[in-house]
Amino acid sequence: MPNNRHLYLVTYFAALLGVAAYQPFNIWPGALIFVALLLYAIRDLPPRKAFWIGYIFGLVFYYTLLYWIAWATFFGMLPVPPILALIPAFFCWIFTRLRQINHLLALVLAPFIWLALEYIRTLSQAAFPWNPLGNCFAAYPEFIQYAEYTGVWGISLWAMIINMIFYSILLNSSSRKRTFYLSGIIIALTVAPYIQGKTVIPSEMGEGDIRLALLQGNIGRETKWAAGELNESFDAYFSMSDSLRNSSTELIVWPETAAPCYLRQHRGYGPLMKLKVRKCGIPILTGAPDYTEIAPKEYIYYNAALYYQPQKEEPEIYRKMKLVPFSERIPFSGRLKSLRDIQLGQADFSAGDSLVLFDLDDKHFGVLICFELVFPDMVRSYLASGADFMITITNDMWFGVTSGPYQHLYAGALRAVENRVGIARCANTGISLFYDVYGRPYNMTKLNEQKTVIGKVALNKYKTYYTRHGDYLARASSMIALTAIMLILFQTIHSKRRMF
Repeated sequence: MPNNRHLYLVTYFAALLGVAAYQPFNIWPGALIFVALLLYAIRDLPPRKAFWIGYIFGLVFYYTLLYWIAWATFFGMLPVPPILALIPAFFCWIFTRLRQINHLLALVLAPFIWLALEYIRTLSQAAFPWNPLGNCFAAYPEFIQYAEYTGVWGISLWAMIINMIFYSILLNSSSRKRTFYLSGIIIALTVAPYIQGKTVIPSEMGEGDIRLALLQGNIGRETKWAAGELNESFDAYFSMSDSLRNSSTELIVWPETAAPCYLRQHRGYGPLMKLKVRKCGIPILTGAPDYTEIAPKEYIYYNAALYYQPQKEEPEIYRKMKLVPFSERIPFSGRLKSLRDIQLGQADFSAGDSLVLFDLDDKHFGVLICFELVFPDMVRSYLASGADFMITITNDMWFGVTSGPYQHLYAGALRAVENRVGIARCANTGISLFYDVYGRPYNMTKLNEQKTVIGKVALNKYKTYYTRHGDYLARASSMIALTAIMLILFQTIHSKRRMF
């Protein structure tokens, strides 16, 4: 059994190596090693202690990876890593229990159990599927092209299989022949998706289809929501929009909450927005808070996207469906009255209940508001419903100059490849850009600059296997994980019976 000092050093190193594999560092080989190091650290531990080492790993990993949450909401930062840390903790416990039954069985099932635990993070109001293991490779399009068949889940599974082989090498490092053989398998598995990606991706960037203008207003936090500063936000975006009046732009996009007021109901800027769109002659999509009155003086509030068209009097509305836990809403507060009184500085939005496809001439597009980009199945649902291209609007001002904007940004590359769809990303303070159907970024802005980005977004040409079949790999992994847990329970009951 490793001594405590060595145990904790390996655990901390594994957590930090895992963080380094993600954006903005993008040291992708770390993603193929860090889980192996964690399992090596707990190799001789009983399940209960393995659980707590996994939890310590999770705390170090998530507090380091997600430190930027504190820029948006300090109190919201406090509960998120401790909750997420339960995932590697349970993984370590399950792996250790399976290892007691059969070591080879534990090695084979571990990648599927990891995948199941990632999938769980996409479910319920507490969902926070930020940075699954596959996201470590999002900045390298050559590694992710097979996601059109498997989704990000296939990339996570691939990385976990390599981790388990590396773990086997660590356990049997004294056997040179075995190490040489397993190292060859790792090299082959690492090179295979790269070769497939190089084969699939064309050498030149293709021309897009729909000409969009993404307006990055770069309105700071102090100005955006300050009392009496509403004019500055609208003056900036109206001025940038007016400059496009005689251009060939087909759609102007403002970022999330670019209109920092209840725009539909605002007596001044509501009518002015409609007038501006008619004069400009170009549709405008903007983010704005919104509300509906459900009873006298009783309202439901939303984070919304409003689609203004020159020929229509009222905007079409999409209301954000996936809300950020503890920032936009306390999970399950709508069902449990005791949670409604908790105040962590959250916005207390309600979730929308349906996807909305907007029309642009004879094409259709869907909108993702900020956090929704990290939900693979949501983007897939848009494409399955007939979307031709996707737009994501965000207000990454809350992240500051941290790793947050980069982690959020590269989720778009995976969504583009999974569905072979062009994605336009419009951010208040950056980074705004386009993704082609191979997940390659172009026309990218910098953080904290005011800029209008004009580009053509590519249309979806066919429904990928992932678009048609969804998270089949994650669901199958969940069934395998459930079977593993049942096996553990059966073995526990059987062992207790043998004692009597």
